[in-house]
Amino acid sequence: YVVVFNDTWMELGDTYKVVEETKKRWPQLNFYTARSEKNAETTWKEMGPPSRLIRWCCTVHKSAPTLLMLRTLVGKPSVRALVIEGVRREESQRRSVYSDVAIGYKHDTQTNIRPIMDWSSTEIYLYIFSRSLPLNRAYRFGLTRVGCSVCPFASGWSEYVIENAYSSDVKPLIDVLFEYASMFTKEKDDLMEFVSSGKWKSRASGSSLRFGKEIPSRSFNNESILVLRIKSPNEKWTEWAKAVGNVVMENDAQGQINVRGPSNSNSSQKILDFHIKRDADDEVITISGLSSDDKETVTRLGWAATKASYCTHCQACQVECPTGALNVTTTKVSIDQGRCIHCAECLWFGGKVCLSAKSLKLKEGANAMSDNRVYLTDYSGFGIREEWLRKLVEVGEKWSFETSGLGNKQFSGLRSWLKHAEIDISENGTLSLSLLRKLGPDSDLVWATIWTNLARNSQIVRWYISQVKWGSVVSKDDCVRMTAEYFPNHTERTRKNAVTALFELFNKSPIGTRLGIGVASFNGRQQRVEKKGWSKPLPEVILYSLYRFAEANSRYEFTLDELYNLESCESPYALFGLSQPKLMSMLRGVSLTKPDLVRVEFVRDLNNVYLNRDFSPKEVLQNVRLE
Repeated sequence: YVVVFNDTWMELGDTYKVVEETKKRWPQLNFYTARSEKNAETTWKEMGPPSRLIRWCCTVHKSAPTLLMLRTLVGKPSVRALVIEGVRREESQRRSVYSDVAIGYKHDTQTNIRPIMDWSSTEIYLYIFSRSLPLNRAYRFGLTRVGCSVCPFASGWSEYVIENAYSSDVKPLIDVLFEYASMFTKEKDDLMEFVSSGKWKSRASGSSLRFGKEIPSRSFNNESILVLRIKSPNEKWTEWAKAVGNVVMENDAQGQINVRGPSNSNSSQKILDFHIKRDADDEVITISGLSSDDKETVTRLGWAATKASYCTHCQACQVECPTGALNVTTTKVSIDQGRCIHCAECLWFGGKVCLSAKSLKLKEGANAMSDNRVYLTDYSGFGIREEWLRKLVEVGEKWSFETSGLGNKQFSGLRSWLKHAEIDISENGTLSLSLLRKLGPDSDLVWATIWTNLARNSQIVRWYISQVKWGSVVSKDDCVRMTAEYFPNHTERTRKNAVTALFELFNKSPIGTRLGIGVASFNGRQQRVEKKGWSKPLPEVILYSLYRFAEANSRYEFTLDELYNLESCESPYALFGLSQPKLMSMLRGVSLTKPDLVRVEFVRDLNNVYLNRDFSPKEVLQNVRLE
């Protein structure tokens, strides 16, 4: 009988003690320890601290080392593992819907079974005590689960217990978090607040890391020539390309790769020429000989570029290789072309491609404030006026420049606002003409929905949401100055036009005063707005905004803490200034009236929210009317 202890490098001291006690009590057992070749401090520094959105640590420090150890024990290049888990339904709402058997969980070669899913805590402790089994002392301190010492999913209670009972165990990783926090502030109090409040748990990309990297770009010079651009690759593209096809190098800068022919081709093989141009630390790889039928090959070559760019040698993808051709050490990747069958499982990695890439990649466009979704020049200095929206609904399908009664710049500015508010006189927009008529163009529901949509699509609105704090009073001149840092490529005149349009939106629509987003006042001739918050929020809009948040982050399960810590423009707090107790109260009510759309778990130290991924935000808005 073999026992493998998975040491994550993040265990509590008492966990190691209970392992040693178990070894002494049952000396006949064959004990092995599986752990990553890199300790947790190293991986946290190389890949960035794990978060609720980027949870790479379980694969890197748990499942991958264990499966690699099993390979060694059985002497085979690949194994299928049956993992017996001790998770139980009563532990959380999320686990309550787990199946008893999960095939391909975390890795394609792993199957999990959960034999004690329906056991209660009482039954667990009765079983342990009746058999005098070793009990981790951490449970006696009050922990309900014992796992990694620092975890982005840990509850406030768990963190309190660990901080007081195991401070020396967590110090190395807490030091890494302080190092990460120093990227945002140097003030001691701010550093403490950043770490203790859990803001580190909300990291969603590599944008907040000094070593975050852009995703390799892919383009075509023509239909047959693919160009890959990799910034400061960590590994050789030619090594990862061996997972696509056999690579033959003519010299350091060029070679050939023998790939599978297209499925609709008579040829089973195809030879592609490639040339590598190095510019400082960057690489530009030009691959010729492709056709429009080589879509799968192009995709795989792109995956190889992503691997080369981000690889931190975490060894997670090595587990996916069915032949043992892929070998990853702490410093190098090598693929044995004699054993590789070009299945690309290591490149695909269950759809993740690369865990390091997910953790380190910069948001598309590198800077979310300077992307090209919306141009600051679009609004011509005008906002959406309530009477203009009323006129649009009145005229309906015949609405145009001629029927609107607006001047050229007014009409142009309004059209841009309507686009970004997702208002369409056809039935294509989130706010269609029929829905506007049904809800009423003067209703708070419509205007709060407009504001929610603008938070997704409008640069100036996103800037205001993210940079002007609740309770602040700012003048138009203040905003023009503040926008200079975030829109450095725009002139002062352009920024002033955008701010003027935003202030008019507040002045001429319910968004400003009724929703409390920008309550206008004047100091002499200087106009100011106060960001107060919505005093009477509607549950329909809050639910809609949660679905927009879920859609943007591709996550339909999250905690209330995340909504208040994440740097998102689309959470109910960012949009409307709702306090956490108020949001919790509203969601409790909505979960009772619309359990098919939202479930909550607000018990003890849990504050989980579960949405139904079968519904789109538009469907929620169209079909939900809450009492």
